[in-house]
Amino acid sequence: MAKRRIKFDWQTVQDSILYVLHDQFTARNYRFMGLGDIEAKQKFPHNAIALAINNLKGKGLIESNGHSIAAPLLYQVNHRFLNLTEYALTSSGVDYDNEWTDQYYDHVGKSLGYAILDGDSDDSEKKIDDDKADVWQPLPVDRADPETAETIERIEEALIAIRQDNGYSENFPEERDYVVQNLGLAVDWLRSERAIIILKTRTWILEPLSQAARRFGPSAVGLIVTTARELFAAWQKKKLLGG
Repeated sequence: MAKRRIKFDWQTVQDSILYVLHDQFTARNYRFMGLGDIEAKQKFPHNAIALAINNLKGKGLIESNGHSIAAPLLYQVNHRFLNLTEYALTSSGVDYDNEWTDQYYDHVGKSLGYAILDGDSDDSEKKIDDDKADVWQPLPVDRADPETAETIERIEEALIAIRQDNGYSENFPEERDYVVQNLGLAVDWLRSERAIIILKTRTWILEPLSQAARRFGPSAVGLIVTTARELFAAWQKKKLLGG
């Protein structure tokens, strides 16, 4: 059966990578990000991302940390190896991103599934930092709300996909058990309780999904996991804003 040709806008691919690395630069203590984490946030295939990264390095907008790519530093995902080289914006890359308009920056973020506050909202100036939120703060869980219901469904979908992946259980049994057990607790809680505290969202949902996203990379399961993680992160930010 013939496949439809996929065309790439290299500027779009490169800007999506720059956006992710800019978010890493501004929101984290460590500015470098692994290739698997970059790919987990993208909608483009591995080969396109790899070429775009080479182009950005050639332009001096990003750099690698120079870590060796020896065999012990490789891990296998779906029977192929991904390297653990990490990338970060250079000062030129930061300057390049700074030249974007706010509208274009938000456009790129939305295309990648990031939660973007509307510029005309009264809450747009309110900084929401999940890392500094009160860990005991309860977030209401209204299962009659369509967004909440879909969020729970996506988390459960990720749980099922992870649980059914035989390679994960065979190659990384302890990690797999950690991810499955915590996501199972999260799904059970979200389907039965009226609220969930920040501490549990981090321990049961965001951290396990992040670990699974790093492990599965740009695979079919990885896409399911990343979708669930980004959707839940957006839901949580909305709740922290009082939505």
